[in-house]
Amino acid sequence: MEPMVAIPKEVLDIMKPESVKALATVDASGQPHAIVCGSIAPCPIDAGKVIVGEILMKKAAANLAATKKATMTITSGMTSYELVLK
Repeated sequence: MEPMVAIPKEVLDIMKPESVKALATVDASGQPHAIVCGSIAPCPIDAGKVIVGEILMKKAAANLAATKKATMTITSGMTSYELVLK
């Protein structure tokens, strides 16, 4: 298992309520699924993790449980970052 890395400050700086946050997951057959996330925040006890509010994300939650694979894109203005979630 790869070690967690701290989320860079540049990413944390744009992780605000007004930024656009998209979560993409994949199911066991390889079918992708993407949603817009309203609530995400850095984990206060682990700098390598984010917390996602699990509201209306039944399919994404099932995909995460099944495959443990996801990416999150965070965009604010002309700045975007991708987090590969493991």
